[in-house]
Amino acid sequence: MPAVYAQPTTVTPNDIRDDRTDAYALTHATIVVDPELTVKDATLLIKEGKVVAVGDKLEIPAGYVVKDFSGRFIYPGFLDIYTQYGLPKPKKIKGFDFDSPEVVTPKKEGAYGANDGIRSYYKAATEFKVDKKEAESLRKLGFSAVMSFQRDGIARGTSALVTLGEQTGSEAMLKPQSAALYSFIKGSSPQSYPFSPMGASALLRQTFLDAKWYAQFEAKPFTDQSLIAWNQTQILPQIFEVSGWQSLLQAQRIADEFNVHYIYKTVGDEYQRIDEIKKTGASLILPLTFPEAMDVSDPLEAKNISLKDMKSWELAPSNPAVVAAHHIDFALTSFGAKKNFWKNLQKAHQYGLSETDALKALTLTPAKLLGVDKQLGQLHAGAWANFIVTSHRLFDKENTIYQNWIQGKVYEVNPFEVDLSGRYQLSWQQAGLVKSYHLEITGTGKKVKAKLVAKHSDSNDKSEKDASETASQTKSSEVAHSDTDKSTDKKKSKDIPVTLKILDDQVTLNFNLDDDKSSIRLTGWKNKGVLKGKGQLDNGDWIDWQAVPQVSSTKVEPEEKSEEPILELGKATFPFEAYGFDEMPQQQEYLIQHATVWTLEKEGNLTNTDVRVKNGKISEIGQNLKVGNAIVIDGTGQHLAPGIIDEHSHVALRAVNDVAVNSGMV
Repeated sequence: MPAVYAQPTTVTPNDIRDDRTDAYALTHATIVVDPELTVKDATLLIKEGKVVAVGDKLEIPAGYVVKDFSGRFIYPGFLDIYTQYGLPKPKKIKGFDFDSPEVVTPKKEGAYGANDGIRSYYKAATEFKVDKKEAESLRKLGFSAVMSFQRDGIARGTSALVTLGEQTGSEAMLKPQSAALYSFIKGSSPQSYPFSPMGASALLRQTFLDAKWYAQFEAKPFTDQSLIAWNQTQILPQIFEVSGWQSLLQAQRIADEFNVHYIYKTVGDEYQRIDEIKKTGASLILPLTFPEAMDVSDPLEAKNISLKDMKSWELAPSNPAVVAAHHIDFALTSFGAKKNFWKNLQKAHQYGLSETDALKALTLTPAKLLGVDKQLGQLHAGAWANFIVTSHRLFDKENTIYQNWIQGKVYEVNPFEVDLSGRYQLSWQQAGLVKSYHLEITGTGKKVKAKLVAKHSDSNDKSEKDASETASQTKSSEVAHSDTDKSTDKKKSKDIPVTLKILDDQVTLNFNLDDDKSSIRLTGWKNKGVLKGKGQLDNGDWIDWQAVPQVSSTKVEPEEKSEEPILELGKATFPFEAYGFDEMPQQQEYLIQHATVWTLEKEGNLTNTDVRVKNGKISEIGQNLKVGNAIVIDGTGQHLAPGIIDEHSHVALRAVNDVAVNSGMV
């Protein structure tokens, strides 16, 4: 009987397979498991690319590589669900021109729909390619996975959820169809229709109706791959890009009509109509794109800056905080702001966005919106081992992202700046004697320096005795460069420079002793504050060494930094321009007294007459009406007539003209 072999859990390689198990224990870190749960001095166990366990009292199984992450923070990797990563850019076309011939018929060949703006058949997964340069730039920001789609069309097809690791496309692909996407912009379609938001709305409504009609046939009357794909992708999360709060409310009317739940990718002006946005019940994807400050150096040019633009500059950074305060689920995206992502994220924090809400918007919320919150956005057991390692808390201005781990594989972002500064008692055994020196380390990162100090005020420190006792109980001890050595000559009293290198958990020290010109090379690691390891003398002998921190050598801790105060901001006005109200005007009851009322009916004109307006309508007409709770307006000597109706007006409409197709003129 032939042997049966277990099937591999990864893509079949074209080279020799590496079957070594990647199992790591990251210890003594502050681990943010999810936005609501942080564990201090904790251990993170990961194996085969996934989280095994997180806790502060975990036993580390055999076979795990242990890494000491003391003083460091671990956060879930960020997830951006609005990118075009790894996909070709759509071609650009010339915009519609009323002076040019209309293009009525579709240009895409094949069994597709009547409008090239409906690209529901497109699948990002079929064109996705790993882009190492782009992946690296996103990893530096803290992202470990992204949703990628092609930003083209009114119906844009489906997106792909991928990691940002340097893998094959198959290994990077987490979910080949993660969402269906839409907009009011036709994109690369060469057809003239639609070019207005009204036309786009009409096309979307028509496609909903056509798709519903088409779905009723078991034996299809004809093949339309656009409608087939449209119907198949309605079960996916539906993401709609809008151009402002008005555009969002326009899209929501379509959502209400066809019972669809849209996730809106916005432009960040929700603060202008936050109550209306809240009523939609929709989730949002918010950009971190904020207006730049205006140039007011020219006093004449400054007069041309509108109040609307100035208030947008003032209030836009507060948008994420305003949305969070209204308990609207939202994700943050780097789209449009990648170069200023952290700068603008810090600015949003300064304008009131809490660290918890920001972290949720970068991790758990986008994962939930795509239905992958068991795998991404948190570090509970079973999730992908996607996380970042940082020096400080997320919004600390001194924070540095050191590493970005993706499916258990580490990607270096910045070298670790291990802070070993302080005074140590360095010792080792040599020829039956304990050699002991005062080691002083200052600075961190590229500015780190070390030396063996000839003489300092802590010569009687208790830790000096501890270092000698723990090294060895020997009958004699030679303490170099201490106050007890009476034979110290001038040469011997000089500090000895030490070449110190720090790489992750490993430290190396190299120095030459003045007394016998001997070269000492030490290598080791830090364990519970003590440096220790192996070393080699110039004669080839190996030694065990350690450097114990001196008790009196306490570091000067930086002062606790207070949070920057949240700025005092103005209010969003209604409308959002000059002379706007601080609050949305409300309907009230009015009583207009003693006016001449033009009824334009058989009653003719009524003199000295009162008119009551209630709930937006005329509720009563007569003389000597009771005031009640109404606001009184004296109409003495005034005429009250019906309002004039303009039978053709574009007031309060957004780009209504369109071309060619009948539904575009509805």
